[in-house]
Amino acid sequence: TISEPSSLVVEVETTPEICVDSQDGTIILDITGGTAPYSTALNSNSDEDFVLNRTEFYDMAAGNYIIVIKDANGCDTNVVVDIESGVNLNATVIPVYECSGDVPDNFVNITLEDDSVIGDVLYAIDSVDPADLQLNPDFRNSAPGNHYITIAHANGCFVTIDFVIEDFEPLTLALEQNNMNEITAVVEGGREGYTYYFDGIDNGDSNTFYITRTDTYEVRVVDENGCSRVANIFMEFIDVEIPNFFTPDGDGQNDLWIPRNIEQYPEILIKIFDRYGRVVSEQSVDSEGWDGTYLDNELPTGDYWYVVKLNGDRDEREFVGHFTLYR
Repeated sequence: TISEPSSLVVEVETTPEICVDSQDGTIILDITGGTAPYSTALNSNSDEDFVLNRTEFYDMAAGNYIIVIKDANGCDTNVVVDIESGVNLNATVIPVYECSGDVPDNFVNITLEDDSVIGDVLYAIDSVDPADLQLNPDFRNSAPGNHYITIAHANGCFVTIDFVIEDFEPLTLALEQNNMNEITAVVEGGREGYTYYFDGIDNGDSNTFYITRTDTYEVRVVDENGCSRVANIFMEFIDVEIPNFFTPDGDGQNDLWIPRNIEQYPEILIKIFDRYGRVVSEQSVDSEGWDGTYLDNELPTGDYWYVVKLNGDRDEREFVGHFTLYR
């Protein structure tokens, strides 16, 4: 009698990747029926791709596979197999600096790409020893230099992520008076990106400040980390002086008329009028001064009037008065 072989029967056992993209999944086939021996081909039905007696597949990436099984008589069947993706422990590790003095404290902010695994992971810093793993990823005040965070899952997956703690010099602040009515803050250390506060006024990233009164001024600087320093300086305010006469006779003394101490007012507007209300001269901060002429003609001795508008950022005073031209 001729007996017909039973149908090919394939049972499949799989294991997923351990970590996402680790390509360590497995497929194990249990083949019965048909006529042994069996050959298998992965994602192919070409004769040259069949391998005799291969029933185990290792180092498999996550995804779908078709495995074709062929027995000794050429009878075949196939199975569709899915390898599940591994645990995604990818994360960003960002050092954060906080300051309560002139040197910052630090901690690391760990953000998992897949926050659904938070309850199944442990953390360690600068170690892969399981004994060092902890549930709370609170790592503070690490020494400057290179470090790494280990993130481990209950299934055995773990990753390490490098980060660097920067080394900051203490923040220092010195105050100088380099120009009239001007405070200059000289800062060193900390993290660049300084913000300056002069007399309680936010001066942005400008380290110079023009004063408007005689007083002791408080200056505070805050760096990018939030560290701050405070210093004080006494400054005597030198006000604008408006001459009440000038003598344009070419002797080198009082030949030109212009207000003094106006360097800190780059937008200053100065207009001079004769007794008829005619504008005979307009001056600016860069002008040498009025020489007593109008349209290249010398004007006579007498009184002339002025309007001076300072147009300063914090000083918008306006002066109106008169002075005398002597020839």
